[in-house]
Amino acid sequence: MKIKILLIIISIILCFKALGQVFPPKNDSTHTFYAEAGITAAIPQGEFKYYLAGPNIGYAKPGASIYFSAKAYQNKFLGYCLNLNATLNPVDNSFELITNEAHKADIGMWRNLNFGIGPLLYINTENILFEVKVPIGFNSVSRPKVLVNYYSSSTGTITRLYTTTGGNSIGWSTAPEIAIIFKVKDNLQLKFFSYYLISNVNLNYQKIYGDPQTSPSAYANAIEIEQKIKIRSINAGITCVFKLNK
Repeated sequence: MKIKILLIIISIILCFKALGQVFPPKNDSTHTFYAEAGITAAIPQGEFKYYLAGPNIGYAKPGASIYFSAKAYQNKFLGYCLNLNATLNPVDNSFELITNEAHKADIGMWRNLNFGIGPLLYINTENILFEVKVPIGFNSVSRPKVLVNYYSSSTGTITRLYTTTGGNSIGWSTAPEIAIIFKVKDNLQLKFFSYYLISNVNLNYQKIYGDPQTSPSAYANAIEIEQKIKIRSINAGITCVFKLNK
């Protein structure tokens, strides 16, 4: 896992080095540079999504994502983009099957951190811009942490039954995006957009029976679990686009 993370970091550095030829802006008229920042709604799809009835793998419910991007227009229809998205998705309470009313589950969230770089195609009119981005990169996924406790109504005590922890992975991803951009001022634009995050990951995590803080044998009772999941999410939102000075 450490080697995989190291290779990904090296790849990202090489991507930034390649973009260094156009960032910061060159002193000519063939490139126009912009930075974007905004927030989106993140709607899970496929096996990542929670279904009221039917098979559930991810149990993910709608969440939110913070969106950052940098881009350079090279000519009248082509450019380059660099995207970064951080997404949180809550999960349904049935993520862990609890059959005893005295058992209480504290469940975390799915966390995705996506990085991508790729081409940008656009059509420019006097006041409106239409864009299509196809960034390809990496998606870092963190599985929701689950704590399950037993509550005794007779004594009022709480006992830790088990914990699921770990479940972090990095995989290849793509997030094709379409957008319409309205020019507000010379250095400011308003962008309405949607992108579709696609990533396949293999998660390895532990289920630890007992309380590691009070029982030395808790980790001895741990079992290793593997989960393969396809992360699919439609993200849509509004962002401000700022023109960078040359």
